[in-house]
Parts: sequence; structure tokens; C-alpha cells
Amino acid sequence: MIKVMLIFISIILASRVGATVTDKIIDRQELLLESFSDPKLINNPFPKYPKSQIKYQNEAWVKVSYVIEADGSVAHPLVEDSSGSHHFSDEVIKAIEQWKYQPTISHGKAIQQCKNSILFTFDVEGVPGARRKFISKYKRIIKHIAAKDLDHAATLLTKIKKTKKWNLYEDTWYRMAKSEYYAATGNKRKELKLLSQAIDVNYVGSDSGKGYLPQEDLHYALSRKFSLQITLKRYAEALSTYELIKEREGDSQLIDELQPYVEKINAINNSEQFIRVTATLNEQNFWTHKLLRSSFGFNAIKGRVNKMDIRCKNKRTIFRIKEEQVWTIPSSWGQCTLYIDGESGSQFTLIELPDSALKKST
Repeated sequence: MIKVMLIFISIILASRVGATVTDKIIDRQELLLESFSDPKLINNPFPKYPKSQIKYQNEAWVKVSYVIEADGSVAHPLVEDSSGSHHFSDEVIKAIEQWKYQPTISHGKAIQQCKNSILFTFDVEGVPGARRKFISKYKRIIKHIAAKDLDHAATLLTKIKKTKKWNLYEDTWYRMAKSEYYAATGNKRKELKLLSQAIDVNYVGSDSGKGYLPQEDLHYALSRKFSLQITLKRYAEALSTYELIKEREGDSQLIDELQPYVEKINAINNSEQFIRVTATLNEQNFWTHKLLRSSFGFNAIKGRVNKMDIRCKNKRTIFRIKEEQVWTIPSSWGQCTLYIDGESGSQFTLIELPDSALKKST
């Protein structure tokens, strides 16, 4: 039996405001600045398993974001990442476009909202864990990496991915092995991407009772992911990873170890320091970044960068990118993620600006 599952990856953080009790009774409506009702799914057909893959009984995953319009319809679905097969991605897009929501309401009015991100998995019942051939190649890959024999490790990684049969257990461990390879080569961006993929798929597996990574390996992967995000100045994503770690049982020591780094991120955010993030568009011709600050700009563009799709919790908009132009996002839009579209390999620098820089320029 084939199953399709999904998990919401985005984490919504609730803030708590303390209050002082007085003798005067105040109507809550007098203090209300803005109210929201979250969107509710009223029709969500799940993706169909691709007919072309039935004979192989392969498992797969697809990560997608989309926009909920004010009328509750779904628009602009974007495949952010996947296990590789376009057959599964096509089925996810077909299904998502049929979804219907009871839209988000703000001040009594329906508004647009973005979902970043949802991970679908295509599971096949009865599929075993890793097969002998996979385990044998995996062990050889790790052995070559440990011996600094990276050429042989790369060759085996290519061979292992070309097998016709593929399941989520093997997919998770393949990405863990490949992240070790990129750690050895010093490619932190690719290492981070592969670790993130393995962690995301593992959490979907855990949700269905099929976690693919032992707790010790997941502990390492989350810690390493957090460290890489800080190194690459993906601070907002690092904070999300920290919140994910806080939800886990038995990680109190790791939480205590990471807390000083969280405090440093908050100090950077509140400082006058410019946050410069170097970027390269991937093989799918785009790059994403979760914003820590509300104001940002671009410079040092090399290659072709076509547009910027800003997907926030409560708003979506698209701009043409221009160097030395500053964009400031209203706080009412909520948490925002940038999707930069262009030619694969194009490079640029994203600069997140402190509030002080804007005051000086006005």
C-alpha cells in the first residue's frame, strides 16, 4: 500500500506579553492592535503516487511552498527541494493547486498568506530499510572519506544514487554520507543543504513512527546544522533550528551549549552591524533566505538575477532586483523568506541592514 504524508516545516513562535493588574478594568478591544484567524484547510486532496514509478515501488519526498490567496485558493506553488524525481514533484503541484482554504482574516478582512514550507513523502508499505548493497557502498564511502580518499568517495556516491530502487531510509543515509563528503571538501553550503534534507525527511519519518536516524545521529545533525547556519550567517534559520532542538526530549545539555550562540545572534540583530550573506543560485536556478531583519539590499551581482519573490506569513510580492536599492518590509507582513530567481551559478551579496542605517539615510 502506498501512502503520501506531509509535515509543516515552518515553526510559528508565539510571543508572551506581561501585564500589570490595576484597579481599572480595561476593555481588551481598546488594547487590540491587530487580530488574525489562521487559514483552515477545507479541501486538500493528497498527491497521487506516479503511475510511472509503481513498478519500481520507489519512495520519495518533495518540499514545496505556496500562497493562499484572499479567496482561499492556492497559487504560485514552488518546489523548493526534492529527492530528485520530477514525477513526484509534478504530482505534488497538481494536488496543491486543487487545495482550498478558509482564508486568513485580519481586521475582519480576508488576506493573502504564504506557507513556507511543506514536506510531502511518498511511502510504500512493506519496503525494508537499507539493502545489503546500499549498506556495503555506504560503509565504503565513509571509509574513503575518513582516509581522505575523496575521489573514490565521490565515485561511489554517484553510483549509489543511480540505483533504480530507492527508499526514504536509504535517501536519509545517502544525504548524511554526502554531507560528510562535503564537510571533508570544505563546502559548507552543500553540507548544510544535505544535513537539512536528512533532518527534514527524518522528522516526517518520526511522525509516522519510522524515524530513520538514531537519536545520537540526529543530535549530531541538528548541532552541526545550527553551527553551519551561524557560520554562513543564516541567523533566522539558526534560531528556527534552535527552537526545533528545544522541542526534543533529552537535549537539555545541547540547549545549554547553544544558548550563548543564540544570545550572540540576538546581539548581532540589535547591533549596527551589517549582515552580509554571499549567495550562489543553485541548479534549480533559485536561492532562498529567511530574513532576520526587515530591511535589506543587494550588491556585487555577477551573472543574471531575474527577480525576488518575497513570501511572508501575511503577504507575497515580487520585485526586480537592483543593486544598492533598499527594501523595507512592514512588520505586519510577518516572518519573510526571499526566493531569488535567475541563472544557475549567478552570485551576489545580500545585505541585511540595521535600523540605524535607515535613520542615517533619511
